Amino acid sequence: MGLEVVVIDMHESPPAHIHADHFFQCNTSDISQAIDIARECKVDGVLSPATDIAVMTQAAIAEALNLVAPTAMAAAVLTDKSAFRRHCEEGQIPGVRWRSLSEGSKPDRLIDGRASIVKPNRASGGRGARKLNCKSDIHRIWPECARETNGHGALIEEWVEGQQLTIEGYLFDGRLIFDAFTERMPMDEPYVGTIAHDAPASTGVGVRDRVIELVERVYRTVGITSGPIDADIVVRPNNEPVILETSPRLGGNDLCQLIKAGWGVDIAQAAILHALGKAEDGARLLAGARQKGACCVRILHSKTDGILKYDEAGLDHLRAENWVSSLNVDYTPGSRVPAFQSGRDRIGSIVLADVSISAVMTRVQQAYDRLNFHIEENLSPV
Repeated sequence: MGLEVVVIDMHESPPAHIHADHFFQCNTSDISQAIDIARECKVDGVLSPATDIAVMTQAAIAEALNLVAPTAMAAAVLTDKSAFRRHCEEGQIPGVRWRSLSEGSKPDRLIDGRASIVKPNRASGGRGARKLNCKSDIHRIWPECARETNGHGALIEEWVEGQQLTIEGYLFDGRLIFDAFTERMPMDEPYVGTIAHDAPASTGVGVRDRVIELVERVYRTVGITSGPIDADIVVRPNNEPVILETSPRLGGNDLCQLIKAGWGVDIAQAAILHALGKAEDGARLLAGARQKGACCVRILHSKTDGILKYDEAGLDHLRAENWVSSLNVDYTPGSRVPAFQSGRDRIGSIVLADVSISAVMTRVQQAYDRLNFHIEENLSPV
């Protein structure tokens, strides 16, 4: 696209920095410093891909430099879980039963005495979010959530049983002119971070239309009529969808690569065009796109702390296969890796595509077999 890329990240050497023309070590929640960097670099657009944490900063940069982005009000509602639930209640948008937990407080009971989930208000990727099956889980699990609140509090809400979906889309003139539905698979309880997406997602009669109507309605109420959106949905047994979370940004977990593999379009490019004030060009890029065949994402992860082992030759051979759209492993063999609790614990990812879901599942097994990906228990102190 002929653009210079500026990346900011709190870490000294994040993976994205190798793709950047300019890199600054800066916490993405440090609004003042981020605005100074944006001014220094004279940026023409700003994005917060794959993370809610920086959406407020994105909004502030856009306001300061007169760029295109969600307003501060919209960002505050959509990236704070208690604020989002309150907004849905006030707008009579179907939601869940919930209670807000101020910073330093602790839940004393489940929602209606049933399975519930606790979530830090401002965290993404499943960080600190845990399912509670009984009251005794509160004392055992709550401290893990409390460590991730960072002064912003948390909430407890009912656990909704049903089909888990993700929708990655693009709004234009208030309508979703592109939507990619996936079936989302979370990690084993009590964790809820995503470990897989499959597409196409098999849904009940009318579910897609109701999800689209619900998402468009939410974004109308916060004044967002164009740009990328990401939403996690649960469909109750009666086929009624509920938005668990949604944010005005590109999704994580390799969803951009999945869409390129399955739909043949580049939603990341569309999001960039939108950020540059070319929303119509972004819409034109995606309009009419339909999924061909099937595809999936698998987040490579470990259920235990340990030493990562895999076949490096198998890695290279897999990348050469036409059914492998992308394959990334963030650690070398022999590295110590953590047990997966949230998205930041991922070891890598693989995006596969084939003619049908059954064919894709066969490819998943082939990929794992070739990688010989496994974890050796770490018996020595770290």
